[in-house]
Amino acid sequence: MPSCWQNSRRPWIPVASGEFHTFAWDGPMFRQAVQVRGGEVVERDGFVFADLVPA
Repeated sequence: MPSCWQNSRRPWIPVASGEFHTFAWDGPMFRQAVQVRGGEVVERDGFVFADLVPA
């Protein structure tokens, strides 16, 4: 798990070639927060993939 996932209160936002990939897990449009945790992180062909799994 990247160090930015550990002991952080701020969400980790992966950036690849100028792209932002985000995930909204809570907000006024949700009845309740989506419970997720960081899963497996894989580095392949110069890209990093980080799973979000149910908490």
